[in-house]
Amino acid sequence: MRYGKRLFLTSLVLATVSLPPAWVYPENAPEAVLAAAEVGLPKFLGFVPLDELEHYGFRDAAELNRASLGSGFLVHTMMPVDILAFADGDADGVPVRATRMWLFPVMCDGTPRTLLTVDWMENGWEAVNLGGVSPGPEMIELAGRYPESAGSELAYVRVFQTGSQFVMVAAEGRSRLIPLEWTARSLGMIEADEPFFYREMDISEVTAFLAPHVRGSLERIQD
Repeated sequence: MRYGKRLFLTSLVLATVSLPPAWVYPENAPEAVLAAAEVGLPKFLGFVPLDELEHYGFRDAAELNRASLGSGFLVHTMMPVDILAFADGDADGVPVRATRMWLFPVMCDGTPRTLLTVDWMENGWEAVNLGGVSPGPEMIELAGRYPESAGSELAYVRVFQTGSQFVMVAAEGRSRLIPLEWTARSLGMIEADEPFFYREMDISEVTAFLAPHVRGSLERIQD
């Protein structure tokens, strides 16, 4: 998994949602969000130093000039208190909460090279960050495996305290979580040398792996 440099930081605003929205393509994204991405992309690409192109996924200036927006998606999260309550048997489920953060893979020659982040700021929607590549490639891969035409709905879920990333798949009245590769390895779901494959998991399975890491993260913050 390749991570590049990042330009600027972003805020985070949470709002509870009952079900994840469908995979969102640029032409179907909220108009103001897409407009912010379209305005922000050339501006941020112009900030990239030519001697650091590889840190942003580009081999040369020609590739940088061919960059375009890919399919955007909304970032969701699960809160530590909810994860621990469910793991301890004190809750019946873990709410998935929508942030106001949108991620747009930046594409060149059919492959994602980096990510553009759009977020709600004081004056409205703005592009606030360029950098990194995950989870762009895996989101594109899973969108192909679970097409909207087959009745699937996808939502990207990030547990910020542990850096864990999942795709929630909703189909036929139920939701399951698919850990992305780095998450599966870092949480100990598979061994370091074990081949990775995408696997749907119940929330109870996921929280059993997440809870110890979430507790450790909270303890480090308190210390």
